[in-house]
Amino acid sequence: MQFKISSPTALAAKNPISNGDAEALDRLMNISGRIGLYGMLVGTATWGYLVFPDIGLPQLSGPPYIITITALTMVATVIAITTIGHELLHLLALPARILRSDTYLAIWPRKPRWSSTVFTKIGGQKTKIQFIWISLFPFLALTVTPFAWAAFSSTKPNLLIGLIAICNIYASAFDVAQSLLVALKTPAGSVLR
Repeated sequence: MQFKISSPTALAAKNPISNGDAEALDRLMNISGRIGLYGMLVGTATWGYLVFPDIGLPQLSGPPYIITITALTMVATVIAITTIGHELLHLLALPARILRSDTYLAIWPRKPRWSSTVFTKIGGQKTKIQFIWISLFPFLALTVTPFAWAAFSSTKPNLLIGLIAICNIYASAFDVAQSLLVALKTPAGSVLR
């Protein structure tokens, strides 16, 4: 596995995509971004319904700076897990591919800086099922599992787990959309690059 600072299109230079495909990818990214935002709203309402009345707020006491530090630590943890952890889960979906030289964990620096992206590229050819599994694994692990825990367990997860699950809805929107497209438009038994 290699660590890169690059854009997805630069890493795909060996297998360039056409302008039409690049435009379709851009449209899919924009649509899935909107779906992700709406999904976060629905996820927040659903999470509140599932865990109410104990929404998992930590019992904070002490000076205001301690409360502020605790809140900032929670926010940093949520951001780290829903960006880096999400992408590491893509890699863990097919652990045998992690050590390949054509597997990447990359940072795509963009302007403004807050819109920079972490992404992965799993090396080698993948079957249709492998591609869908790689794409959906972080969604299943970081969103579906905590929501199932909240829905079916007598002990409810805390707020940090809920925030990670809700933020991962946004992080997974593109993955779910591309999995759906591949599932519907790719013939069975296809091999993907």
